[in-house]
Amino acid sequence: MMARKFVPKKRRKKVEESKKNARKRLTFWITDNPTRFVIILFIILAMTFSSILYALSFSGSASSQQNNVYNGIKFDYDTTTGFYHFNYKKQTFESATTPFNVETVGFNQTFLDAYRNATMVAIARPYTQDQYAAIAMYDLNNALTNGKGYQISQGFTNSTPLINCSIASKDFPVIIFQQGNYSGASAPELQEYPNEYCVIINYDSYSTLFSEKDALMFYGLGILK
Repeated sequence: MMARKFVPKKRRKKVEESKKNARKRLTFWITDNPTRFVIILFIILAMTFSSILYALSFSGSASSQQNNVYNGIKFDYDTTTGFYHFNYKKQTFESATTPFNVETVGFNQTFLDAYRNATMVAIARPYTQDQYAAIAMYDLNNALTNGKGYQISQGFTNSTPLINCSIASKDFPVIIFQQGNYSGASAPELQEYPNEYCVIINYDSYSTLFSEKDALMFYGLGILK
């Protein structure tokens, strides 16, 4: 058992007097000018409340980053652009969603097998199509070219360079983005050129188009199996 530290009586008395004087000064300071005390107390509470709000907002911002890891690949959500960024083979790519959200997007298995094993792919859209189809083509071309080493041919279904399902084959699958009232992917869609190695992405909204495009991108890169 440790021995109690000896404190001289005079020193204890001085300490007690000092505490009493401090309490007296505080009491006098409050009662002498209550308004001043209320103002300072309000400032302290306001600063404390502001600090709490800042901490909560920072925490919310951090959680809104929505970091997702799929098959070892991290998808970071950019709150400024509204897109995800991920690294694949030392390249950075952009997607509108993550593989978690497009695992159920289905494609014809024959097309999918050819697409995964191909070295050349054609991507097309109608010449008069909206800008979102052009963005989807650019994103898919960028990912497959830089991430997988594909040779990509781009064109139009109704103008030159002409690309349609009639040229599709096992070694040269074709992807067509086409706006319509159908949301999903199937092969083939052009009845006059039925070909199991051609898939037409019919979309009726921006979200549908980019979900289908992202699914193709993830399958092409091998992120989705």
